[in-house]
Amino acid sequence: MNGTFRGMALIISGVLAAGLALAGESSAVAANSLRQPPGVCPDNAVCAYSEEELFGDLSFTRVTDPDLTDEPEHEVFFTSAESVYNNTDCTVTLYEKVRFRGARYVLPAGERVSNLRTAAPSIKHHIYSLKIDC
Repeated sequence: MNGTFRGMALIISGVLAAGLALAGESSAVAANSLRQPPGVCPDNAVCAYSEEELFGDLSFTRVTDPDLTDEPEHEVFFTSAESVYNNTDCTVTLYEKVRFRGARYVLPAGERVSNLRTAAPSIKHHIYSLKIDC
């Protein structure tokens, strides 16, 4: 009888482990499916996203701006930018400080940076000014 209980215990623990593994997979799938789709970057705009791969909150501008911090609608640029899309026909230069100072990153027309952490770590979360050059 002792062997029977031990065998049942092994079967039950195996079933529970399999169930937990499946539950973990479905919660991971659920977490990914809850992720917001990329925001649409308007034509002729430079867009900053709060997550990699152009996901998350979105801020955009259509003009050269020496100080993005003075306008709340540009908050993602200077607080949480993880990815950027240049949806213009112009070259855009992103700067880590106001008035076009500090580290910079040049983004050609129509290009995107899906991960600022690897492409331009000095400006991740720190885009304080930008120039649009046509």
